[in-house]
Amino acid sequence: MDAYCAEVRKLEKHFQGLEIHHVVRYLNVAADVLAKVRSDRALVPAGVFVQELAASSIKQEATPSVDTPMRDVQVLTVTPSWTQVFIDYIRDHKLPADKVEVEQVTRRSRNYVLVGDKLYRRGVSSGVLLKFIIAEEGKEILEEIHAG
Repeated sequence: MDAYCAEVRKLEKHFQGLEIHHVVRYLNVAADVLAKVRSDRALVPAGVFVQELAASSIKQEATPSVDTPMRDVQVLTVTPSWTQVFIDYIRDHKLPADKVEVEQVTRRSRNYVLVGDKLYRRGVSSGVLLKFIIAEEGKEILEEIHAG
C-alpha cells in the first residue's frame, strides 16, 4: 500500500487538488464483495470488468525510502504452555484461581499422566500414552521426518 501511495504522491503535482480517504475494511463494501467473489471463484457480477495483472503495476524500491525509516525491533512473545496447568495439578495439586478453570482442569486431568516431567495423554481406546511436545520440538521432528 505504501508503494501505491508513493506513486500517487509523484503524480500529485499534475493535479489541482488531491484528497486521500482511508476506508476501514469492514466499511468498504465494494472491495469486500469483489474479494469474496474472487476467493469463491464465483462468476463475476454483470457490469464488473476483470483484468488480471501478471506483474505489479508499480515498481517497488529495493531499499526502504527515506520517509519510512527501518527500526531495529525484536519482539519476543512468551506464552506459558497450556500443559503447565495440568502438570502443576498432577504433581503438586496446585489449582488456578479461576473457578471455571479449576473445574476444567480437575475434569480433564483424569486423561493425563505425568512420567518424570513429561505430560502424556492416555489414548481413548488403545490406552497408549501420547507424549505432548512443544511447538519447537514439533518443527524439529517434522524437519527430521521430511529430511528422511
